[in-house]
Parts: sequence; C-alpha cells; structure tokens
Amino acid sequence: MVLSNIQMVKMLDFGSLSSSGGVLNTAQLFSSPLPCANNLGQSSTPPEVLIFLTVLGNALVTDKTFREVCDFGSATPEDFKSFVYDFTYKAAKDLSFEDLKADSFAKQTSGPLNCVDPLTTEKVFLIYFKSLARFMSSAGVLNITNAVPLASQLVEAIDASAVKILHDDCPQSKMQTLSGGFVAFVTNLGIYSPQMASSIVFYFGEEAKSAKKL
Repeated sequence: MVLSNIQMVKMLDFGSLSSSGGVLNTAQLFSSPLPCANNLGQSSTPPEVLIFLTVLGNALVTDKTFREVCDFGSATPEDFKSFVYDFTYKAAKDLSFEDLKADSFAKQTSGPLNCVDPLTTEKVFLIYFKSLARFMSSAGVLNITNAVPLASQLVEAIDASAVKILHDDCPQSKMQTLSGGFVAFVTNLGIYSPQMASSIVFYFGEEAKSAKKL
C-alpha cells in the first residue's frame, strides 16, 4: 500500500508508528524506540522533514545495503569524527576552499561529534539525515510534494555509491559510501555549492549536539 504524503504526516508519531500501511514501528527501525521520538514529532519540525526521515527510516528495514552503510557499530566515536573531518575537508577542497578554510570548515563540522557515545545507528541516522532534511527544507528544496521521491532518490544514490566503495569490515568505507551518495544526490539536485556546505554544517552541528543527549 502506498501512502499519500498527508497520510504519512498523520502517522508520524515516532513513539508509536503503526506497522500497517508500510510505516514501521520505531522499534523495528532501531534496536530500541527512539529516545528523541517526542522531539521529532514536535510541530516545529516541518512535515516534509518528518516524511523524508520516515521514508529513510523504512529503508533501514527494507534495504540491507542502506542499513549496513548507516551502522557504524564497529567504529569508535573518535573514528567517526575523523571520517567526518576527512570527508568535509575533501568536499571543501572540491568546492575550491583554500587549505586553511577547508581545515576550519572540517573542524567546525566534526567538532560537535565529541562525546557522541555510544555511536548507534539511530544517532548516525539523525545527525546525518535530519541535518540534510532540515537544510533542504529551509532552502525550499524539500516540500511535502517531493519528500517521498527525494528520500527514495537519496537511498538509491547511497546504494549506487556502495556498489563502488563499500567494503566489508571497513567502517571508513561506510562514510565514503555515505559521502559519495550524498554528493551525487545534491549534485543531481543542483544545490552542491560552497553556500550549501556552509549552511548545512549549522544543522549538522545542532543534530550532533542533540545526539549527545540520547
């Protein structure tokens, strides 16, 4: 059964999602119910962000590759911080940032990840994808009409990246896979730019700080 966007919004109580209609219980998305369930359901969170995250959350259950890419259980929090630094530094250089500015940008992005421990799939999911969704919503790129197809396109981009990059027992390749899928996704949308990078880091930092409390 395919739900309309409005139906999905109405079902987005992350504390008690029904397993009917293709929207899965939170406990099925993660090893335990989302501690931040109430925060995700607040009226201040745009409905298009909730839809986007729900589609991605369902993909954690239905798409083995996507689920594996989001699982950094074999990496330490310090490893994850290092992976994020490396990706953002490279991305900044690709966007023609000078060395010092690229280093500052990468440190600004990875810095809030201090003390995000344990590094659960739930935390990685929210830090990475909620920050992206919030940025796209604020930029007017994400809306109720396109939230479902855009989320599906992101999963497809990450899966395609995994074919080229992902290696078993290599947490770093997971970050490279996520990064490759992310870049392909935002490039396809025509929004990959220095301005985008500078804006999204704000949301990434906010979600990382929130994840510390989970």
